[in-house]
Amino acid sequence: MKYPILLAVCTAATLASTQAAELNTKTNSANQIIVSATRIQTPIDQMASTVNVVTSADLENTKVKTLPDALQMLPGVSVARSGGPGQQTSVFLRGAKPQQTLVIIDGVRMNGQLDLNGYDLTHLQLLDIERIEVLKGPQSPLYGSDAMAGVINIVTKKGKGNPTPYLDIEGGSYHTYRAATGVSGGDDFGNYSASISHYEREGQSTRDNNSEKDGTKNTSVSSRLGLTPTDTTELNLILRYIDATSDYDDGFGTAHDAFSSDVEQLVTRAEGKALLFDDAWETTVGASYLMLDRMEHMAFGDAKYDADTLSADWLNTFFIHDNHTLLAGIDGYRDDYDYDDGFGGMRDGDLNNHGLFTSYQARLLDAWMVTLGGRYDNHSEFGDATTYQASTAYRIAPTRTTLKGSWGTAFKAPTSYQLFSSFGNPNLQPETSEGWEAGFNQQIITNRLDAGIVYFHTDYEDLIDYDFTTSTYGNIAEATTDGVEFYSTAKLLEDLQLRVGYTYLDNDDQTGNTFHLRRPQHAVDAEVNYAATKKLNLNLYAGYVGSREDVAGFPPVTYKLDAYTLVNFAVRYQATRNLQLYGRIDNLLNEDYQTIYGYNTDNIAAYVGIKLSM
Repeated sequence: MKYPILLAVCTAATLASTQAAELNTKTNSANQIIVSATRIQTPIDQMASTVNVVTSADLENTKVKTLPDALQMLPGVSVARSGGPGQQTSVFLRGAKPQQTLVIIDGVRMNGQLDLNGYDLTHLQLLDIERIEVLKGPQSPLYGSDAMAGVINIVTKKGKGNPTPYLDIEGGSYHTYRAATGVSGGDDFGNYSASISHYEREGQSTRDNNSEKDGTKNTSVSSRLGLTPTDTTELNLILRYIDATSDYDDGFGTAHDAFSSDVEQLVTRAEGKALLFDDAWETTVGASYLMLDRMEHMAFGDAKYDADTLSADWLNTFFIHDNHTLLAGIDGYRDDYDYDDGFGGMRDGDLNNHGLFTSYQARLLDAWMVTLGGRYDNHSEFGDATTYQASTAYRIAPTRTTLKGSWGTAFKAPTSYQLFSSFGNPNLQPETSEGWEAGFNQQIITNRLDAGIVYFHTDYEDLIDYDFTTSTYGNIAEATTDGVEFYSTAKLLEDLQLRVGYTYLDNDDQTGNTFHLRRPQHAVDAEVNYAATKKLNLNLYAGYVGSREDVAGFPPVTYKLDAYTLVNFAVRYQATRNLQLYGRIDNLLNEDYQTIYGYNTDNIAAYVGIKLSM
């Protein structure tokens, strides 16, 4: 199937919905989404770079509970997991490697020196999430290393109003049980929120060649405290803690009962904000601490990975004029690591990086947005790196058309594991890339129907990959990514909304390595949400993922993963002001599929829950 055919189908489905839409020319500014991943808060309709936003309302409608489940519904994002929930999860953003996407929670960089395949999102429970922003394209000029393909920025809720406690209990298939409780509130002086959840799942075998069950347990805590002592000052304290255990199977199908993983993670951040000189200058000073301890119990011995990251940042936003904003800042981090990889590789040490960055944003003639940015980094292992970024968007008011494009360069420094482990190579050099995108957004009926399309292209050099001939990592790969994303939203009726997306991806692996593996060339996603009554909400999601290639075994053998269609259904009923009943059916069609060769995924599964709030 050629991608223009799928694109035409998606477009036709969306345009057909205009027959049910009513003309509405009012601007709903009260519900305007402000994107903070750019470090300059920007209305989403003024963004030149592509960004997808998942709001707390979206999470409430779909009833998904983990970050990978929320991300897999977005165009340009594919997810691969070695088994069911709780197993190692990789996220490919526009075909890039998982290590090339930076994950941020409330300003804290989550990527670390001991990530074997990028930051593992599998244990992130969606507690008190306000929104998830996925900013695509090279973002090193804003964030330095790790933001080569983009940024996943997670923002938690600020409490407001009277103290509001809640209790949420859910159970279902695969002997799954989840319970969460919390409280939030706030006034003009301060706000607070705190939640704790516990999740258990007996599950099934992660591998497809045995029946032994690989369960998982997760206890997560999330809290946020904010103080506003004056109208122009703000203090924030953030804490997140995760304690998780998962059984898993190795990649060779042996000694199934002998593998498990224990993960303990602590995330904290303190920051202060102030508005100065009649609100012309906003300055923010923050410090963060990230602790990650991971123990891998294996048939042939244990592996231990401990890392502590201390980071600090100082951001200054100058509101030069209503339409001109300048950002200037410095940031830095120090990673201390200590590990034994279980294969004879033991190492402890530290890596650090310091960066200076600036970004200028201008709105010209009330229709033309321009952003220019640059960054200088100094890395303790690799020396200097300079990256740049430029983007623009132009709105043609009479036709309600927005033309947009962006360009940027990026780099990704090797991790300490890639440098110094048993499979490491101390001579590795940073990965580099240059990418651009261009497209347009067309608002067909204001606040009722819009659609957009964007073409993206990225050239990668010195990609770090595992070389099976030397059994070490090396700068052995070059690659080019081309793709198209189509997206549309339609308000068919006042209470009926449709979202459709399509992604075509072509990863050209120029040196014949693994850059194309597990990435589908074609992917389609669609979601319908219907607020049937003031109390009853129905949500239906369908996602098609095309065929992919994967490798397994030693020496590696290439396998084909079949295409599949995943359908999920969720319903919630607000019985009273304080009582909500809900249910969810995952894999409604009982599709038999794999996202990693040889690893099981869930069959049809049903979950029901009850939520009590005061």
